[in-house]
Amino acid sequence: MSDHVFRQSSSVDPFRAWVRKILPSGKDGFVITDLDIAVRRFGKNYGLDGEGDLLLIEKKEFNGRLENGQKRVYDWLSKIVSKSDKKEEWRGWRELRIIYADKPEICKSCGQPVQNDDDVEYRRFLRARIYLEKSEWVNNFLQVVESKEITHDELKKFLEGK
Repeated sequence: MSDHVFRQSSSVDPFRAWVRKILPSGKDGFVITDLDIAVRRFGKNYGLDGEGDLLLIEKKEFNGRLENGQKRVYDWLSKIVSKSDKKEEWRGWRELRIIYADKPEICKSCGQPVQNDDDVEYRRFLRARIYLEKSEWVNNFLQVVESKEITHDELKKFLEGK
């Protein structure tokens, strides 16, 4: 059973709660992780432009960092795709860290961040600092080899593949 603490969600996902109570933890050799964002670019003719390309992103907020088990899952997927017939369409994976300028409102009863309406959250994101990081194997350890603070416009261009 895992002793993982929910850090970044405004509510606890019942499936995650069940998984973490029932299944072994990372220290027992068992990792379950979700993949946050998949960006697929395929052209302007939806559904008719082929498969396009693929980029995976693990998003971290509130000073969260990519854990070793998560890095290994992303790296494993990257190695598989890089050896497949899809290697030309593979844009890899990155860690996207978002550091907000202001703290979220915290629910007094559950202690989790309160989700406001989209417009409030959108403006809050526009005030955030954004870091894009790339990890690679260095001396048998998966380490961040590139970390760059980027603007919101640079993030948009990166996601668009420009």
